[in-house]
Amino acid sequence: MLLPLLKQILINILVPVAVKTVEEYVKTTDTKKDDKLLEIAKISTEYLAEQNTNTVTKVIAENLNNCTAVKCQKPKS
Repeated sequence: MLLPLLKQILINILVPVAVKTVEEYVKTTDTKKDDKLLEIAKISTEYLAEQNTNTVTKVIAENLNNCTAVKCQKPKS
C-alpha cells in the first residue's frame, strides 16, 4: 500500500518538473538532446493513443515511431 502511494507522490512531483524542463529546452537553440526529445514524443504519443481522452490515434503514434533524429554537424565558422 505504501509503494503505490509513494509512486503517485513522485509522479505528481516529477512530471511537472519534467514538463518544465522540456519546455525550457525547446526554447533554446541547443540541439544536443533532440533525439531524447523525440524519444519523449514517441513514448507520450504511444501512451495517448491508448487513451480515449484525446484525439491522438494509433496511426499518429505509428507514424511518429518511424521518425528518427538526424545527426547534423554545425558548419565551421
